Amino acid sequence: MHDDSAKPTQREHPTKTPHLHHHNETGTVTVEFALMLPAVVMILILCISVVLASLQRAVVQDHARTAARIASTGQPAASSESQHDTDTTYATTIHPPWVTVTATRPIHIAGLTVPGLKLQARATAYLEEHVNSSQE
Repeated sequence: MHDDSAKPTQREHPTKTPHLHHHNETGTVTVEFALMLPAVVMILILCISVVLASLQRAVVQDHARTAARIASTGQPAASSESQHDTDTTYATTIHPPWVTVTATRPIHIAGLTVPGLKLQARATAYLEEHVNSSQE
């Protein structure tokens, strides 16, 4: 009698599958990387842009506070403008005993101005002339 169970078959050894299509899959990782790289870079740029816009918001808020302090002394708010920051504009509103300064600046990302988007911050200070007159 012939015993076929003694011979191992391919079905009995699943780890020994033939690699018939191995040569067709060699560039798959490269193609997947090339397809995913632009998406990953765009997400990274978006995250960095949000952080930079937040930092610019803090700078504009600081400019508004400084301008309000200067305007409270009777000087123009624009005199607080930094020599390096010519993009910030100031609007001053005086309602005694308060002065309010609104600083507005376009958003810059990677040296380019984002059209239509502006940062705005407002700060209020007590007019010094009212401080001096109340102390007399």
